[in-house]
Amino acid sequence: MSEEKDPYVRDRLVRKQFLIMVGFVQAIGLAAYASGVGVLIWQADNLFAKQGPAGVVLFLLLFVTSALISALIGLAYPIVMIWKLKKVIDGVKLIAYTAMWLAIFVVILIFLLLL
Repeated sequence: MSEEKDPYVRDRLVRKQFLIMVGFVQAIGLAAYASGVGVLIWQADNLFAKQGPAGVVLFLLLFVTSALISALIGLAYPIVMIWKLKKVIDGVKLIAYTAMWLAIFVVILIFLLLL
């Protein structure tokens, strides 16, 4: 029965693979969201310049909302792991795996842009 205390994982290898996969999915979500916001900012002249001072406010609201959504995508599950499941090490590892995948995506993107 002591083995079944932890419902989401049974051994270390499975737990590590699980964390790497969740980190990958979170990084994909963050990359997709950042791409969408990047396209919106790329077209900001067309959208916000005509608005005058309201355009500046809209841009700042987009920035703050974007930071909140990015934090939710990347940190929601690690926070649940740390506070609810009491898996501090796994929560920190998940944040590290997500950052690792994001760094890999950045390197790939830079490589593709330099081709």
